Formats: sequence, structure tokens, C-alpha cells
Amino acid sequence: MYDLSPGGLKIETEFDLQFQKNQIDIQISFELATSHELNGTIVWQDKNYLSGYYYGVDLIITEEKSNQIIDELKSFIQQEKSNK
Repeated sequence: MYDLSPGGLKIETEFDLQFQKNQIDIQISFELATSHELNGTIVWQDKNYLSGYYYGVDLIITEEKSNQIIDELKSFIQQEKSNK
């Protein structure tokens, strides 16, 4: 998973999901300070320059959950800065 934001994210996989031909709904699980399980829809695909594919995912998310993720990302960044 790359580029996590409150409204979406970028993922990488070796599989060509051919999202242009199919609407693909996915469920993403990840952990910051707490565990998160979110639903989303793939909205773009790009070939990775080495191998595999990148996909953009629009998340289906409440404002409350979005704010929680923002707060947890801010805390994570602060921890990373203090560890340097």
C-alpha cells in the first residue's frame, strides 16, 4: 500500500486486474494505531516500471473514520520524526 489519504490510496500487485473491463470493489485492511478495514473501488491502473501494476482506490469512508485515519497518520509521522 502506498500514498494513503483519507479518501483513497494506491496499491501494488503483480496481477493485471483489467479494471477497465470490470468494476472492481475491494476491501483493504491495515493497521496504524488501530486496525482499519475499509471498502473501496479501483479507479485507475498503471503498469509498474519493473513488474506488476499500481491501482488507485477510492475509499468508501465516513467523515468520522477519515478524521480518525488523519489523526493516526499525524501521530505516526510525529513518532517517525522523534525516532531520527
